[in-house]
Amino acid sequence: MDQLVFVIGAASSGTAATVIKNMWDRDEKTLDAASKKYHAMSREMAQKNLSDFLNEFRDRTNRFDEIIKEKPEVRDRIEEALADPDFTVLQMNAMLASARTSLTQAHQILARLVAERLLVERESWRSLTIDAACRAVPNLTSTQQKILAVLTMIYGGRPDPASMEIPPDKFHDWWCHWLKEILSPLLPIDDTEEIDYTHLMANSCCTYEFLGYRYLKRILAPPLGARGRWDAEKFLAESEVGQMLTTMWEKGMQRAYPTSVGRLIGMHVHDLYAGR
Repeated sequence: MDQLVFVIGAASSGTAATVIKNMWDRDEKTLDAASKKYHAMSREMAQKNLSDFLNEFRDRTNRFDEIIKEKPEVRDRIEEALADPDFTVLQMNAMLASARTSLTQAHQILARLVAERLLVERESWRSLTIDAACRAVPNLTSTQQKILAVLTMIYGGRPDPASMEIPPDKFHDWWCHWLKEILSPLLPIDDTEEIDYTHLMANSCCTYEFLGYRYLKRILAPPLGARGRWDAEKFLAESEVGQMLTTMWEKGMQRAYPTSVGRLIGMHVHDLYAGR
Protein backbone atom coordinates (compact mmCIF):
# COMPACT_ATOMS: atom_id res chain seq x y z
CA MET A 1 0.00 0.00 0.00
CA ASP A 2 2.84 2.36 -0.84
CA GLN A 3 0.60 4.83 -2.67
CA LEU A 4 -1.56 5.17 0.46
CA VAL A 5 1.48 5.91 2.58
CA PHE A 6 2.34 8.61 0.02
CA VAL A 7 -1.10 10.16 0.45
CA ILE A 8 -0.64 10.27 4.19
CA GLY A 9 2.79 11.79 3.84
CA ALA A 10 1.40 14.44 1.50
CA ALA A 11 -1.01 15.72 4.15
CA SER A 12 -0.35 19.13 5.64
CA SER A 13 1.56 19.36 8.89
CA GLY A 14 -1.56 20.55 10.72
CA THR A 15 -4.77 18.87 11.82
CA ALA A 16 -5.19 16.99 8.53
CA ALA A 17 -1.92 15.12 8.97
CA THR A 18 -2.79 14.20 12.56
CA VAL A 19 -6.28 12.96 11.69
CA ILE A 20 -5.17 10.89 8.68
CA LYS A 21 -2.22 9.40 10.55
CA ASN A 22 -4.45 8.40 13.47
CA MET A 23 -6.90 6.77 11.07
CA TRP A 24 -4.15 4.97 9.17
CA ASP A 25 -2.25 3.72 12.22
CA ARG A 26 -5.45 2.26 13.58
CA ASP A 27 -6.73 0.62 10.38
CA GLU A 28 -3.69 -0.40 8.36
CA LYS A 29 -3.62 -4.00 9.65
CA THR A 30 -7.34 -4.47 9.10
CA LEU A 31 -7.14 -3.16 5.54
CA ASP A 32 -4.09 -5.27 4.80
CA ALA A 33 -5.85 -8.38 6.09
CA ALA A 34 -8.91 -7.64 3.99
CA SER A 35 -6.91 -6.90 0.83
CA LYS A 36 -4.99 -10.18 1.02
CA LYS A 37 -8.20 -12.00 0.19
CA TYR A 38 -8.40 -10.25 -3.20
CA HIS A 39 -6.86 -11.16 -6.54
CA ALA A 40 -3.71 -9.10 -7.27
CA MET A 41 -5.45 -6.87 -9.83
CA SER A 42 -8.41 -6.40 -7.51
CA ARG A 43 -6.03 -5.53 -4.68
CA GLU A 44 -4.31 -2.88 -6.80
CA MET A 45 -7.64 -1.33 -7.76
CA ALA A 46 -8.79 -1.33 -4.14
CA GLN A 47 -5.64 0.56 -3.16
CA LYS A 48 -6.20 3.14 -5.88
CA ASN A 49 -9.82 3.60 -4.82
CA LEU A 50 -8.80 4.04 -1.21
CA SER A 51 -6.11 6.57 -2.12
CA ASP A 52 -8.79 8.61 -3.93
CA PHE A 53 -10.86 8.59 -0.75
CA LEU A 54 -7.89 9.65 1.38
CA ASN A 55 -6.97 12.43 -1.04
CA GLU A 56 -10.46 13.91 -0.76
CA PHE A 57 -10.47 13.39 3.00
CA ARG A 58 -7.12 15.18 3.26
CA ASP A 59 -8.49 18.12 1.25
CA ARG A 60 -11.47 18.40 3.59
CA THR A 61 -9.47 18.14 6.81
CA ASN A 62 -6.90 20.65 5.53
CA ARG A 63 -9.61 23.22 6.20
CA PHE A 64 -9.90 22.28 9.86
CA ASP A 65 -7.06 24.52 11.00
CA GLU A 66 -8.93 27.60 9.75
CA ILE A 67 -12.11 26.41 11.45
CA ILE A 68 -10.21 25.86 14.72
CA LYS A 69 -8.81 29.39 14.56
CA GLU A 70 -12.37 30.73 14.52
CA LYS A 71 -13.80 28.15 16.93
CA PRO A 72 -11.08 26.70 19.24
CA GLU A 73 -13.62 24.32 20.83
CA VAL A 74 -13.73 22.38 17.56
CA ARG A 75 -10.31 20.88 18.35
CA ASP A 76 -11.76 19.14 21.42
CA ARG A 77 -14.64 17.82 19.34
CA ILE A 78 -12.23 16.36 16.78
CA GLU A 79 -10.15 14.70 19.50
CA GLU A 80 -13.29 13.27 21.11
CA ALA A 81 -14.41 11.86 17.76
CA LEU A 82 -11.03 10.21 17.14
CA ALA A 83 -11.32 8.48 20.53
CA ASP A 84 -14.94 7.44 19.93
CA PRO A 85 -15.54 3.79 18.92
CA ASP A 86 -18.56 4.94 16.93
CA PHE A 87 -16.35 7.12 14.73
CA THR A 88 -13.82 4.30 14.40
CA VAL A 89 -16.46 2.01 12.94
CA LEU A 90 -17.85 4.77 10.73
CA GLN A 91 -14.54 5.69 9.10
CA MET A 92 -13.46 2.06 8.81
CA ASN A 93 -16.67 1.20 6.96
CA ALA A 94 -16.26 4.27 4.74
CA MET A 95 -12.71 3.27 3.82
CA LEU A 96 -13.75 -0.29 3.02
CA ALA A 97 -16.71 0.97 0.99
CA SER A 98 -14.40 3.30 -0.94
CA ALA A 99 -11.99 0.47 -1.65
CA ARG A 100 -14.85 -1.55 -3.18
CA THR A 101 -16.00 1.03 -5.73
CA SER A 102 -14.27 2.90 -8.55
CA LEU A 103 -16.94 5.61 -8.55
CA THR A 104 -15.00 8.79 -7.79
CA GLN A 105 -18.15 10.59 -6.73
CA ALA A 106 -18.75 7.99 -4.03
CA HIS A 107 -15.18 8.43 -2.72
CA GLN A 108 -15.69 12.18 -2.53
CA ILE A 109 -19.04 12.00 -0.76
CA LEU A 110 -17.84 9.41 1.76
CA ALA A 111 -14.74 11.49 2.53
CA ARG A 112 -16.85 14.60 3.05
CA LEU A 113 -19.24 12.73 5.35
CA VAL A 114 -16.43 11.29 7.50
CA ALA A 115 -14.76 14.70 7.73
CA GLU A 116 -18.06 16.29 8.72
CA ARG A 117 -18.58 13.66 11.43
CA LEU A 118 -15.40 14.93 13.14
CA LEU A 119 -17.03 18.33 13.59
CA VAL A 120 -20.44 17.38 14.99
CA GLU A 121 -21.54 16.20 18.41
CA ARG A 122 -21.87 12.45 18.83
CA GLU A 123 -25.47 12.45 20.04
CA SER A 124 -26.77 14.94 17.47
CA TRP A 125 -29.25 14.07 14.71
CA ARG A 126 -26.60 15.04 12.18
CA SER A 127 -24.14 12.49 13.57
CA LEU A 128 -26.75 9.75 13.28
CA THR A 129 -27.68 10.90 9.78
CA ILE A 130 -24.02 10.84 8.68
CA ASP A 131 -23.75 7.24 9.85
CA ALA A 132 -26.81 6.23 7.82
CA ALA A 133 -25.62 8.22 4.79
CA CYS A 134 -22.26 6.44 4.80
CA ARG A 135 -24.09 3.12 4.64
CA ALA A 136 -26.30 4.31 1.79
CA VAL A 137 -23.78 6.01 -0.54
CA PRO A 138 -22.00 2.81 -1.71
CA ASN A 139 -25.39 1.36 -2.69
CA LEU A 140 -26.37 4.24 -4.99
CA THR A 141 -25.55 4.94 -8.61
CA SER A 142 -24.26 8.37 -9.62
CA THR A 143 -27.66 9.03 -11.23
CA GLN A 144 -29.49 8.22 -8.01
CA GLN A 145 -27.12 10.48 -6.08
CA LYS A 146 -27.90 13.33 -8.48
CA ILE A 147 -31.63 12.67 -8.04
CA LEU A 148 -31.15 13.26 -4.31
CA ALA A 149 -29.33 16.50 -5.04
CA VAL A 150 -32.19 17.77 -7.20
CA LEU A 151 -34.76 16.76 -4.58
CA THR A 152 -32.70 18.47 -1.88
CA MET A 153 -32.48 21.69 -3.84
CA ILE A 154 -36.16 21.96 -4.77
CA TYR A 155 -37.39 20.99 -1.30
CA GLY A 156 -34.55 22.65 0.58
CA GLY A 157 -33.98 26.15 1.81
CA ARG A 158 -35.06 29.27 0.01
CA PRO A 159 -33.58 32.79 0.15
CA ASP A 160 -34.78 34.81 3.12
CA PRO A 161 -37.79 36.86 1.94
CA ALA A 162 -36.60 39.79 4.05
CA SER A 163 -33.40 39.95 2.03
CA MET A 164 -35.14 39.75 -1.35
CA GLU A 165 -35.23 43.45 -2.16
CA ILE A 166 -36.21 42.82 -5.75
CA PRO A 167 -38.54 45.21 -7.62
CA PRO A 168 -41.83 43.41 -8.34
CA ASP A 169 -41.42 43.83 -12.10
CA LYS A 170 -37.99 42.14 -11.92
CA PHE A 171 -38.98 39.35 -9.59
CA HIS A 172 -39.81 36.71 -12.22
CA ASP A 173 -36.43 37.01 -13.91
CA TRP A 174 -34.62 37.03 -10.57
CA TRP A 175 -36.42 33.93 -9.27
CA CYS A 176 -35.89 32.02 -12.52
CA HIS A 177 -32.19 32.90 -12.40
CA TRP A 178 -31.96 31.60 -8.81
CA LEU A 179 -33.61 28.30 -9.73
CA LYS A 180 -31.35 27.87 -12.75
CA GLU A 181 -28.29 28.64 -10.66
CA ILE A 182 -28.95 25.91 -8.09
CA LEU A 183 -30.23 23.28 -10.56
CA SER A 184 -28.06 23.75 -13.66
CA PRO A 185 -24.95 22.04 -12.21
CA LEU A 186 -27.01 18.86 -11.73
CA LEU A 187 -28.71 18.69 -15.10
CA PRO A 188 -29.16 16.85 -17.35
CA ILE A 189 -29.60 13.55 -15.52
CA ASP A 190 -29.62 10.21 -17.30
CA ASP A 191 -33.04 8.72 -17.95
CA THR A 192 -34.66 7.69 -14.68
CA GLU A 193 -37.21 5.02 -13.83
CA GLU A 194 -39.48 4.22 -10.92
CA ILE A 195 -36.95 1.61 -9.76
CA ASP A 196 -34.46 4.43 -9.04
CA TYR A 197 -36.87 5.93 -6.54
CA THR A 198 -37.89 2.66 -4.92
CA HIS A 199 -34.19 1.83 -4.58
CA LEU A 200 -33.60 5.19 -2.91
CA MET A 201 -36.53 4.45 -0.62
CA ALA A 202 -35.04 1.04 0.24
CA ASN A 203 -31.85 2.84 1.31
CA SER A 204 -33.75 5.30 3.55
CA CYS A 205 -33.00 8.23 1.20
CA CYS A 206 -36.54 9.18 0.23
CA THR A 207 -40.19 8.31 0.68
CA TYR A 208 -42.24 7.36 -2.37
CA GLU A 209 -46.00 7.79 -2.69
CA PHE A 210 -47.46 5.18 -5.05
CA LEU A 211 -50.95 6.70 -5.01
CA GLY A 212 -50.35 10.44 -4.83
CA TYR A 213 -48.04 13.06 -6.28
CA ARG A 214 -46.97 16.67 -5.76
CA TYR A 215 -47.38 19.73 -7.99
CA LEU A 216 -44.06 21.01 -9.30
CA LYS A 217 -45.26 24.59 -9.69
CA ARG A 218 -46.21 24.69 -6.02
CA ILE A 219 -42.92 23.11 -4.91
CA LEU A 220 -40.87 25.67 -6.85
CA ALA A 221 -42.89 28.65 -5.63
CA PRO A 222 -41.07 31.48 -3.83
CA PRO A 223 -41.28 31.49 -0.02
CA LEU A 224 -44.05 33.30 1.81
CA GLY A 225 -43.21 36.93 2.25
CA ALA A 226 -41.53 37.32 -1.12
CA ARG A 227 -42.62 40.50 -2.91
CA GLY A 228 -43.38 39.79 -6.52
CA ARG A 229 -44.84 37.14 -8.77
CA TRP A 230 -43.32 34.65 -11.14
CA ASP A 231 -44.76 32.80 -14.11
CA ALA A 232 -44.21 29.12 -13.31
CA GLU A 233 -45.72 27.96 -16.59
CA LYS A 234 -43.30 30.11 -18.57
CA PHE A 235 -40.27 28.91 -16.59
CA LEU A 236 -41.17 25.21 -16.98
CA ALA A 237 -42.14 25.47 -20.64
CA GLU A 238 -39.50 27.83 -22.03
CA SER A 239 -36.32 27.37 -19.99
CA GLU A 240 -34.03 24.39 -20.58
CA VAL A 241 -33.79 23.75 -16.84
CA GLY A 242 -37.57 23.87 -16.51
CA GLN A 243 -38.07 21.43 -19.37
CA MET A 244 -35.56 18.91 -18.03
CA LEU A 245 -37.02 19.19 -14.53
CA THR A 246 -40.55 18.65 -15.86
CA THR A 247 -39.46 15.48 -17.67
CA MET A 248 -37.86 14.09 -14.49
CA TRP A 249 -40.89 15.10 -12.45
CA GLU A 250 -43.26 13.18 -14.70
CA LYS A 251 -41.03 10.08 -14.62
CA GLY A 252 -41.32 9.51 -10.89
CA MET A 253 -39.83 12.47 -9.05
CA GLN A 254 -43.30 13.90 -8.35
CA ARG A 255 -43.90 11.02 -5.93
CA ALA A 256 -40.59 11.26 -4.06
CA TYR A 257 -39.64 13.27 -0.97
CA PRO A 258 -36.09 13.28 0.49
CA THR A 259 -35.43 12.05 4.03
CA SER A 260 -32.78 13.55 6.31
CA VAL A 261 -30.34 10.95 4.94
CA GLY A 262 -31.22 11.80 1.34
CA ARG A 263 -30.91 15.54 1.99
CA LEU A 264 -27.48 15.16 3.54
CA ILE A 265 -26.21 13.12 0.60
CA GLY A 266 -27.94 15.48 -1.83
CA MET A 267 -26.32 18.52 -0.26
CA HIS A 268 -22.83 17.06 -0.69
CA VAL A 269 -23.57 15.93 -4.25
CA HIS A 270 -24.79 19.42 -5.16
CA ASP A 271 -21.67 21.00 -3.64
CA LEU A 272 -19.49 18.65 -5.69
CA TYR A 273 -21.17 19.56 -8.97
CA ALA A 274 -21.22 23.25 -8.03
CA GLY A 275 -17.47 23.14 -7.39
CA ARG A 276 -17.66 23.86 -3.66
